[in-house]
Amino acid sequence: MKSNFLHVKKAAIWCVVIIMAIFVCIGLDIIVADAGSRAKMSTPFVSGVVAYVHDGDTITIQKSHGKRIKIRFYGVDCPETEKEDAWKAQPYSGAARAFVRELILNKQVAVRLNGDKSYDRLVGEVFYDGRSLSRELVKNGLAWWNKKYEPHDSDLKRLQHKARKKRIGLWKDARPVPPWVHRYRAQSASRRKK
Repeated sequence: MKSNFLHVKKAAIWCVVIIMAIFVCIGLDIIVADAGSRAKMSTPFVSGVVAYVHDGDTITIQKSHGKRIKIRFYGVDCPETEKEDAWKAQPYSGAARAFVRELILNKQVAVRLNGDKSYDRLVGEVFYDGRSLSRELVKNGLAWWNKKYEPHDSDLKRLQHKARKKRIGLWKDARPVPPWVHRYRAQSASRRKK
């Protein structure tokens, strides 16, 4: 009797494993709970053609059925481009945007979404030709590793350390200003004017 129960239990576990594998293989969205215990849909990858490069860390892709999705790059923060009535462009913001345009504009990319949103943009790691754009930007000194949001990404940390040590890109400057500091200073100055 006990032996029969164990066989049924093992069969049930295998059924669950097989069903989960089928869901993963055919790419269905699975509801998962995040640390904040709110449910969200997890979509591992989306793909499309890059229709527009907004700045060094934000693009819009067009999926095959025509829907456009605005994507904020995972784990990095590029120098800020000018925002009218808010702040001036930072050094290397144009270089970061040009770098991304050159690599992926009008090209097919895959995006591994992480489930976060930032100002109506989905956050994800963008891949082209097997390379992560986030990692390429940091490696080339065109973005900061955003350790506030991705503190455990040791690869981004290592790439930033290496670029900084070699004084590549924005690390050529004696004291480059991170974009989050640049935004904060501009917003503080704006509040003081009012």
